[in-house]
Amino acid sequence: GLDQGSEEWLRLRACRITASNFGTVNNTNTYTTPNDLLRQILWPQSFDSVAMQYGSINESVARDRFSEYLSTHADAPDLPIFIDCPGIWICKHYPFLGGSPDGVVYETLSEHPVDPEGTVVFYRCRRSLLEIKTPFKLRRRERGGDFYPLHRQRNGVQNYVPGAYYDQIMGNCMLMAV
Repeated sequence: GLDQGSEEWLRLRACRITASNFGTVNNTNTYTTPNDLLRQILWPQSFDSVAMQYGSINESVARDRFSEYLSTHADAPDLPIFIDCPGIWICKHYPFLGGSPDGVVYETLSEHPVDPEGTVVFYRCRRSLLEIKTPFKLRRRERGGDFYPLHRQRNGVQNYVPGAYYDQIMGNCMLMAV
């Protein structure tokens, strides 16, 4: 896939509502408004911060640690696991929507020989979305400490995932399914 932040990736995201902005559209993002998003889409400006740099640096570290964890805790640890970074997905039905998941995990669950000699093998795989959050404000959190307090979602359900993150994850899941 395309590297996030590359010129081609930025070009493909232009004039699209991406999964990272679904929380803003749904008004669950406490940092920006739908009007701010519209201005950013129509008149893009580059933005960088210490928090964004921290997230970029630590995302690959988190992905590597997750890969290590999977290799020892997988359903079938002796079978291959692969994490793909697809770059950007553009919705086939609604091309003004897109998303850039942090990874897609392909976990081999079982193998099934086709002929009696076992020369041809089919693998059954599970495909999962990987979304990584490395919040700058939690950088000094003690290992094993609470990541986020409970948040009340719009439907009244309490969850440890903030609403804007939840919207991003569900949006990428939708894009993954089409």
